[in-house]
Amino acid sequence: LLKIHETSAPPVGQSVKSGNQTKGALFARREPELARLKSALEDILEDYRQGLPKQDQAHPLLSMREATWGVTSSWSIRLCGRGKHTPHIHPKGLISSACYFEVPAEVSHHGGPGWLDLGVPPINLETGLPALFSFQPKVGSCILFPSTLFHGTRPISHGNRMTVAFDVTVAR
Repeated sequence: LLKIHETSAPPVGQSVKSGNQTKGALFARREPELARLKSALEDILEDYRQGLPKQDQAHPLLSMREATWGVTSSWSIRLCGRGKHTPHIHPKGLISSACYFEVPAEVSHHGGPGWLDLGVPPINLETGLPALFSFQPKVGSCILFPSTLFHGTRPISHGNRMTVAFDVTVAR
């Protein structure tokens, strides 16, 4: 993954601070390792879907449980010292992800640097709401969550945090 991080600056207009993002659709690349990764992540996604409660037309996610899902965007993020994601949503997505390939040692502290927070709106909304869920990033783990749920990370002070992320939408 490190070889395909071609820029050193964070992408303009994105949530990444002190880090960088791969260009284009990660899973459209031709490297066989990425094809295997996409296949493995699609299996994880299907397991996630099968584990959801039964379809419920009144629920924004569960109403789409039986629809055809597809990965529509994919990328990799590398955060460096003081790196973080500001809270954001993916309004066009159904499911979003964070799959961890490298994490700094400091993420082992409970509720500490580098953790993924779900449900915390951006600071400028001044809600003061705490996270609904916080996840410790671990190499090899993949966290799936509704795309319209605010998500961001706590800043790391040193080391690198490398993830692959993708969004899933309903095929139309």
